[in-house]
Amino acid sequence: MNNKVVVFFTIKTPEDKLSKLVQAAHFHFSKKEKLLFFVKDDMTAKFVDDLLWKIPEESCLPHGIEDFSYTVIISKDLPVTLPSYVFNLTIEPLLSASCKRIYELEDTSSPQKKEISQKKFYAYKEKGFLIESR
Repeated sequence: MNNKVVVFFTIKTPEDKLSKLVQAAHFHFSKKEKLLFFVKDDMTAKFVDDLLWKIPEESCLPHGIEDFSYTVIISKDLPVTLPSYVFNLTIEPLLSASCKRIYELEDTSSPQKKEISQKKFYAYKEKGFLIESR
């Protein structure tokens, strides 16, 4: 049995998405655990970068884009050795990832996003990943 855990965060509004991204980053940063935000393109990388600089308003979260010396990293490429925690912001599941926990968004804000989330869920389930919903 596979011991990798996939956590699906239920997203109904854009604010939900922002909240989950920031919460995950702060949680792992506070525990000094590396977290990789795996993104599909420069636009998404910039979005996450800006978000981590702005929220919460009273502080920012140190992080790096393509700089793996930071605790929180944003990257379009998967490194050879993955951190234990990856937040997947691409449309494909990370079925061969060598990390302990993968975070995904169960986005029900549109039919297209819901379909992507369902495809990922079933792909992980088929591979025997442990799945949590939050």
